[in-house]
Amino acid sequence: MPLAGHGLRPAVLRRRASRPQLKRDPLGGYEQHRFLTNALDPYLLALIAWAAFEGLGTVYVRKAASVDEKRRRFRLHTHASCGLFPIVIALGFAPLFALLTVPGVAAIDRLIVRRTRFCDRVGHTVIEVPWRPPILRCPQCGAPVH
Repeated sequence: MPLAGHGLRPAVLRRRASRPQLKRDPLGGYEQHRFLTNALDPYLLALIAWAAFEGLGTVYVRKAASVDEKRRRFRLHTHASCGLFPIVIALGFAPLFALLTVPGVAAIDRLIVRRTRFCDRVGHTVIEVPWRPPILRCPQCGAPVH
């Protein structure tokens, strides 16, 4: 090695001038893993609460004694669920974005209520798909649906 002992090193092996290392995002930019770093995030809690409301609402509808009561409970649950959804969105995103979702959520609410039929005999729930022929009888028991 001709350079050994002379204090000379090839350019590749030379140490670079020390400069202070900056953190990756020292100015507090966008946080990518928001849900992982903050377990008590209000959006996450609201989303879990909304999902629990959906599950309990389904049980509430199914436990109705009559078909008319089931129909009333279903409408109430659908309206409440669709009304809460923009609020949940507002907690996680900009309020303006949540405001923009209101017409779409209202249309979905109306579509769900208009396209859901109930079996007269036992109250099975039948949802009609707009591009398919109307369902006149319950697929499970054969009773008329209204």
